[in-house]
Amino acid sequence: MKNDRFLFGILIFIGVLVVTALVLFATGRSGQDYVADGSPEAAVHNYILALTREDYERAYGYLAAGEGKPSSVEFRTFFIRVDPHQNAGLRVGEAEMIEDEAVVDVTVVQGSSGPFDPGFDHPDTAVLQLEAGEWKIVMMPYPFWDFGWYAELPR
Repeated sequence: MKNDRFLFGILIFIGVLVVTALVLFATGRSGQDYVADGSPEAAVHNYILALTREDYERAYGYLAAGEGKPSSVEFRTFFIRVDPHQNAGLRVGEAEMIEDEAVVDVTVVQGSSGPFDPGFDHPDTAVLQLEAGEWKIVMMPYPFWDFGWYAELPR
């Protein structure tokens, strides 16, 4: 009888742990949301989040106009082929703005490729320009950008 209560207590404890893990998993996945546009950092954040959610139409809307801008089909095809959120993430840092241009510090976070590979962080930058009052992306680090786009930086 005493052993049955002990076993029953262990089973309840395991059940509570499983439920807690499921709740944390569900709430952690929905933690990222779009932020209000209006800053270069917000444009980069929303672009990456749209790519992560495979909302290619929204992500495409953050690209600057200009010669060399990919078509929406080319854009979508690149990300279906490359799939950047498979093993990479991006942390958005501070922006430095000069008139109608901005450079945003970003860190590309590469996940590990095996049990003994810790992955790595690579500091880089995103370049944006102001178009009709909205910040548009001119350049991002790979794998969030194809360097065949915009042979020259748009102005």
